[in-house]
Amino acid sequence: MAKWADYCISAKRFAPRTRHIAFLRVHPDSTDRMGAAETWPREAVIDAIENRHQTFVTITRDTTGSWKLGAPVRVVNIEGVKYLRTDANRVREDNLDELPDF
Repeated sequence: MAKWADYCISAKRFAPRTRHIAFLRVHPDSTDRMGAAETWPREAVIDAIENRHQTFVTITRDTTGSWKLGAPVRVVNIEGVKYLRTDANRVREDNLDELPDF
């Protein structure tokens, strides 16, 4: 398996009654295999992207149980609020494709 990014995101958890992700299920990508899932707060992912220049992509499981590459994750700043998105839309909410909730 080729390395897709520094980290891969496989699931999300929204804060109650908001469109802001609170936590993400993050896997280190070690080139030859996907690392064990860790739970990261949203702010830690934003910090890793902006300050440590680490890369993130979304991943999902296919019908055989293998990981499937999704899309690059970026930070979009709209009027001082930072959102995690896989698209370039400037919508005031987090959007990471159709990742499952955990």
